[in-house]
Amino acid sequence: MRCSTYGCEPNEYRCSNRRCIQKTWRCDGDDDCLDGSDEKDCPTNPPGSPCSFTQFQCANRRQCIPKSFQCDTGVDCDDSSDEV
Repeated sequence: MRCSTYGCEPNEYRCSNRRCIQKTWRCDGDDDCLDGSDEKDCPTNPPGSPCSFTQFQCANRRQCIPKSFQCDTGVDCDDSSDEV
């Protein structure tokens, strides 16, 4: 991702090293910034939560998929709720 002298685009997250990445990549479990800053201070799961904060819970509540799979034009939930 590129960074202009004015900062990142509205849909981008600015890393500590000034790199710009997609906002959806923040707290996804991958070091997209290459300095770890996009994985710092991430929320934790509420007690008893079936999915991690990096996952989308399908409407049938029986499946958890990576958040990046939601609305990606590929059906990943058994009930297709990730594409609704």
